[in-house]
Amino acid sequence: MSIVHFSTIADEGLIKLTDENVGSSSTFPTTATAALRFETDGELNFTANSTIPPDPADEWYRFQPQAGIGVNYEARLTVKSGDAPTNGPTPGTWVSLSLLRVWDLVTSGVQSLNGGWEVEIRQAGTGVVVAAATYTMSAATSV
Repeated sequence: MSIVHFSTIADEGLIKLTDENVGSSSTFPTTATAALRFETDGELNFTANSTIPPDPADEWYRFQPQAGIGVNYEARLTVKSGDAPTNGPTPGTWVSLSLLRVWDLVTSGVQSLNGGWEVEIRQAGTGVVVAAATYTMSAATSV
């Protein structure tokens, strides 16, 4: 795991994202769910099959929990490869982190979903991107 770039001195060391693999599997008829949960207080959870929080929880804001910090930042998910999120804000759209943001892959029946997603965080006021990372997502349901 490595910290990806920082663009401004003001946010250096405060905002961070790290590349991660997030996956889940299940046996039919149970669905498999792999999700990214960006909390409004700076916490970042990787969930698998509805286990919240997973072990371990991560953070997008260094000093989380910090109530309301999300109002100062926006996030954008871009699909780099494979499947787009099953649920969540529209890929390619900047959304405020003042609300809980969840992007996930959820299987429907026996299937395997895989996606390479980049998430960027920027300052809401200036539009300056302060962090980015790639998430390799997978959800699979087998017989």
